[in-house]
Amino acid sequence: MHVIGTMLWLLGGLIEAHAAAPVEVAVVGLHAQEQPEDAGERLSEAVNALPSMTTASPSWLRSQLSGTGARVLTDALLADGLDLLAEGRVLFGQADLQSAMTRIGDAVTALEAALAGGHDSRALMDALLVQANIAIAMGDVSTAARAFKQAVRIDPRLTLDAVHYPPKVVKLFDDVREQVLAVPLGDINLAGVWSDTDVHVDGRRVGRGITEVRGLVPGRHHVLTTGPDGDRHHAVVQVTPGGVAEFVHDRRRGFLGGTAETDGDKAALTRRLYASLSSTWTDKLVLVAGETGIDEVGIQLYEPRTGRFSIAHRAASEGDPLGAVTTLLPRLDGMCRTDGSLSPEVVSDEGLSLNINHNPTLTRLLFADAEPATSDAGVGPVPDPRSRALRRERRPARVHWAVWAGAGVLAVGATTAALLLRDSGPSTTGDDVPDGTGTVRVRF
Repeated sequence: MHVIGTMLWLLGGLIEAHAAAPVEVAVVGLHAQEQPEDAGERLSEAVNALPSMTTASPSWLRSQLSGTGARVLTDALLADGLDLLAEGRVLFGQADLQSAMTRIGDAVTALEAALAGGHDSRALMDALLVQANIAIAMGDVSTAARAFKQAVRIDPRLTLDAVHYPPKVVKLFDDVREQVLAVPLGDINLAGVWSDTDVHVDGRRVGRGITEVRGLVPGRHHVLTTGPDGDRHHAVVQVTPGGVAEFVHDRRRGFLGGTAETDGDKAALTRRLYASLSSTWTDKLVLVAGETGIDEVGIQLYEPRTGRFSIAHRAASEGDPLGAVTTLLPRLDGMCRTDGSLSPEVVSDEGLSLNINHNPTLTRLLFADAEPATSDAGVGPVPDPRSRALRRERRPARVHWAVWAGAGVLAVGATTAALLLRDSGPSTTGDDVPDGTGTVRVRF
């Protein structure tokens, strides 16, 4: 009996020790416009001081996140646009052209905004061509021409082939392209770009350490520069015909990506960002913390395994967001079960409205010393393989446009049928040209 009692005592001690084991939390920095250089480290120390929590080691975090910035940001920024694009395709397939046009228009807006920090313009090119297809099916040639013009502005080498596109579509595109390229091209002069700084224009990498980007179609262009220390800077540059626009890289900027302005858009982008950056692990929670408004901070936990957030706690920042967040941290005690998951009673649909561009710690984790993949186009690294966000849509097999037209699969006519379910895409043909814009190949 004494032996049995001893064994039970030891077993009880083991169970109690397991129950008391602290929950491991990944701390990826603080979202605050003004914060000390060591804010991330000090926040981790404050979490480690809590009896029920411990932080994931910095080396583990770096191993998980270093070099993943392009993938994480692209997935997060494209998510809404890809969903809208998929909805538009479905509505187009149901011959609800007006609703399809509205969804695709929203998709174009969202996907162009994603170029502010995103590293892939193919989804936008996809949406623009679908928008033009729907417009042609509706007899709206002017809208189709505007979509084609925007596509050519992003990639002046873009062409449509007569095998997968009806002749009237190809002719309209060729006419628009000819008119666009008849206008003198412009350049962008880059200042403050060091030899180890990567330069992206409209989601495509155009070089490293370059001082100018030449041969751009006049109009708006998204310029994004990323240094080896994770310093990133973005600006929308207006290129004029035959002119030279100016862009200055600021190594002090902590830009990450996105242009969300309203509280709702900021909350949605924050949610997508944390879902994307922690998609590779499921055994740790993530601390989400930062400024939620003027003189206010908030904290909550994110559970990657389920995609759930905890309830949020808020407090006045009193001019010290890091100090205010540290004071709030004890409220996280008791929010997790013994297995490290969130307790059901603390799960919430609410998400903090944070500015993702005010977290230098996270920006460094994602982009510092990242080695980009090598491109086969001779213009430098590009995101390859395609991000998971772009792989979400499965495409049907390629079919000649005339097959669909002959089958009469849509009541709205042969043109719409020809444009609907084809797995064709624009192509860029010929040798690379020194226009400084890189190459993009769009596949439907």
